[in-house]
Amino acid sequence: MRGSRAHSLVLILIMVILLPGYEALAFQVILTEPVRRNTGGPAAEPLQLGASLMKTLSKGQTHRFTVVLQAEEIAQVVVDQRGIDVLVRVQSVDGKPLGEFDSPNGATGPENVSVVAVTAGSYVVEVTPLAQNQDVPSGTYEIRLVTVRHATSQ
Repeated sequence: MRGSRAHSLVLILIMVILLPGYEALAFQVILTEPVRRNTGGPAAEPLQLGASLMKTLSKGQTHRFTVVLQAEEIAQVVVDQRGIDVLVRVQSVDGKPLGEFDSPNGATGPENVSVVAVTAGSYVVEVTPLAQNQDVPSGTYEIRLVTVRHATSQ
């Protein structure tokens, strides 16, 4: 199965070279492929502006999402906790930690996360239970990309 995915991407790239009119379609397919961390970690789901995802999270799990930004753009992501206290981490395009977010609102309410792009690319947002060493029950959360705009000096 893995080999067939690689072959389909190669075919798409060949279409771009042979049929320039299909360039936008080919690039869209490539950009929406799941992003994998260099360490072979789990696939990351792309966050789309205005769309929300409902997820169930348990102890020991980490959910990964990507936000594609241009240089000097800022994205606002909201993680609405519904029964589980989460920690949200953001990583740069090259995998370096940019920040951790945890508001003192416990297992309910929003975690507001801002991502400022220094360089263009896919930024990773990870959601994990805050209490990793305790026996906490599973809970749900909703994650959504609220805004993407050009960053200003304000």
